[in-house]
Amino acid sequence: RSYFFVGPDARFNLFDLLLVISASIELVVVGMAELGWMQGQGASWLDVSFLRCLRAFKLAKVLRIFRAVRFFRELKMMLNSVMGSFIMLFWSLLLLVFLLYVFSVLIMQCLTMEITANDTPEDLEMLRYYFGSTLVSIMTLLQSTTGGMDWGPIYEALQGRGVL
Repeated sequence: RSYFFVGPDARFNLFDLLLVISASIELVVVGMAELGWMQGQGASWLDVSFLRCLRAFKLAKVLRIFRAVRFFRELKMMLNSVMGSFIMLFWSLLLLVFLLYVFSVLIMQCLTMEITANDTPEDLEMLRYYFGSTLVSIMTLLQSTTGGMDWGPIYEALQGRGVL
């Protein structure tokens, strides 16, 4: 029994003890509040907003999984490689956003130079719908490259526009 607080797993055991005590306190306080215990005394003594803080400790139960993970070196190595690849994912997404921005500005610039007086209001409305602002142009390009939108209507809006 003395190894509970002194042994190799003492930190996890203390953490488990803290979780059990916080859950017990929450059960007692919520039970008292539901029964209306001491309601006649103003009930100002019962402020259950601190229980939200105790619920955050319950989320920390996930940390207990690390005790089991340390026995699986292969799993730990795979998790480390996945976590290490998030940096590359971030830079890849940043490059994608940059390219989408550059091409949306390029398309909008070419469209503003190619708009003529002979364009019909329907054509202009379609161009405004797909390329009305920089953000709308980025979303149009993103959706068309990722499969969220078909290229057909966008091509029809851009068809016959000179450089494009």
